[in-house]
Amino acid sequence: MKKVILFILMLSLLMTGCRDPLGQEPEASPEAEEAEPAGDALSEIHPAARVQDQQEMTETQITLCMPKPDSLLPWMISNSYEADLLSLICEPLWVPGSDGKPDLVLAESYELSEDGTYLDVALKKNILFHDGSGLDAGDVYETMRSIRSMGGWYRGALESVEGMTVVDFYTIRIYLKNPGFYALEELIFPVVPEETGTAAYPAGTGPYLFSEDSDRRQMRLSAFEDYHGKVPEIPGIRVIYTQDAKSVKQAFDSGRSDLFHMDNMPWDEYQFNANYQIDTCPGSSLVYLEFSTAGFGSVLSNRQKTAWAIDSERVLREAALGYGYVCETPIRTDYWYGKRIPETYPYDPERAAMVAVSGENVQTVRLMYDASDPVLTRAAAAVADCLKECGMDATLVTFGDYDLRVVRRDVHLLQGVRMIGAEEALSEALTEEEVVRVLTGKAMESLEQLPVYGLFFLDDGAVRNNKSLGNLNPGEVFIYRGIENIR
Repeated sequence: MKKVILFILMLSLLMTGCRDPLGQEPEASPEAEEAEPAGDALSEIHPAARVQDQQEMTETQITLCMPKPDSLLPWMISNSYEADLLSLICEPLWVPGSDGKPDLVLAESYELSEDGTYLDVALKKNILFHDGSGLDAGDVYETMRSIRSMGGWYRGALESVEGMTVVDFYTIRIYLKNPGFYALEELIFPVVPEETGTAAYPAGTGPYLFSEDSDRRQMRLSAFEDYHGKVPEIPGIRVIYTQDAKSVKQAFDSGRSDLFHMDNMPWDEYQFNANYQIDTCPGSSLVYLEFSTAGFGSVLSNRQKTAWAIDSERVLREAALGYGYVCETPIRTDYWYGKRIPETYPYDPERAAMVAVSGENVQTVRLMYDASDPVLTRAAAAVADCLKECGMDATLVTFGDYDLRVVRRDVHLLQGVRMIGAEEALSEALTEEEVVRVLTGKAMESLEQLPVYGLFFLDDGAVRNNKSLGNLNPGEVFIYRGIENIR
């Protein structure tokens, strides 16, 4: 929903950025990084074994690499690699669509009650799990109950849920804590059969199922031949286990895997290489300026001068090669529940130069950033150049020992509306039109005062080698969507 980026104008600015992987940080679990290699550390691969690997990769056509998961139950997975893999096996009720509206997957339709307190979801009929059982409302209910009680990666997706009840065989009613249409965007989680129990590798309705050919070094997935009435183009997927999360990119760069995805994708390493193809989708990592409440940032005219001085398009190009889009609001306005909000402070260096800096001890603007993040580092340098060109003395300051758990807050819908003070008003919005009206009004009100100034949202997506043809259709939650049709 998944990071990450915050700048502070501390006399000054704090630069920050955040991503929404449905309310959780997509970092590899400590257990995965500290575990002993499952006999497949890259450094332990014999050259002869690499030849065999390449032959097997050709046969299976698609190879991925990731740390070995302990479990792929939705309420047990703990990082984005496991979530990406599970998305090939299990499916959600819906996913964000390319037109901003939800694309229905397992859901046939949905309807919000008149008072906005519950959502009725009707399921598609004749959908089969890999174990041959048919999808029904009991499966959705039990999946949601398990995630809510045991947590895991998708717990954040159900933060807005008060409870559930089965209405009939193909209909589930979801009660919402805060009445409102906007809760729909949060409810994205994989569905497994009701009788899954404690099986580490569940059945799903997705294009691939677990193969008995798996072992401690790798996992094999076979095409589900009754996938929504059709057979996937790719007959199988091989997942090679790496020693830790850091080895995943190394495995892709060395040619051992065909697809690669990580948080804050390093697009600059692959964009100009003809051997790779990039598939992108809008992400939820927001790069923005957060002004301090003292000194320079306490004066509105200083914040306005800063906003007019920054060429966000230039910062996006220099920081992320243009992979993203400029947006002033902390809420992604291309979601189904919103529309693009006009810029309040478009780039205007002449106007910025005319505004005098106000306040005491504000001769220097200190721009704080996280030097461990290359995107953030480039963005900070570009912002500082923009400020200096408008006569502002900008100094870069690294976080050092700054607590990144504070910096890397998730900016998803609920946290975004809190940032612009729209939470109470949204709780009373019962239709899509009311949601748009509230978000637009509150965002404009907030932007006029500039407690934060959004620079751009980063794109998400995957990189793959050019031996595979066709296109992925990645989404913010399900990056490998469409992998079954690559050939």
